[in-house]
Amino acid sequence: MITSISIPEEHQPYITRLVDEKGRSVIVNSSSRGDAERLSPSQLLAAGLAGCMSMTAKGMMFQAGLSYNDVTVTCDMVKEDEKYVFVYDLKIDSDEDPAAVEEIRKKASEGCYVRNILASGPETREK
Repeated sequence: MITSISIPEEHQPYITRLVDEKGRSVIVNSSSRGDAERLSPSQLLAAGLAGCMSMTAKGMMFQAGLSYNDVTVTCDMVKEDEKYVFVYDLKIDSDEDPAAVEEIRKKASEGCYVRNILASGPETREK
């Protein structure tokens, strides 16, 4: 569970602290307000997808006994035809068999928990 808490000392309506049940926190702001030091809520969504996709690919490489030099995922949220779409690019730099690495790259998308949640069109509702 994540809780959003106002930051009184900031005195700005477009900044909040997000805290999880273990007390870990991050400060976010509205990107339209121009704070280069903090991520916006939409960037956090993209970061969640990129991070999950990366960890999924690395885990699949490990389980297959394949090594990698680097796994990089870039992700952005764009508006297309009145809906938002997450566009990502997963790259696996590896000296292993290219066909095996490509198969894992494709399967990582299907195995990514965050991608599957976003693809299901989750609902939001008040508690």
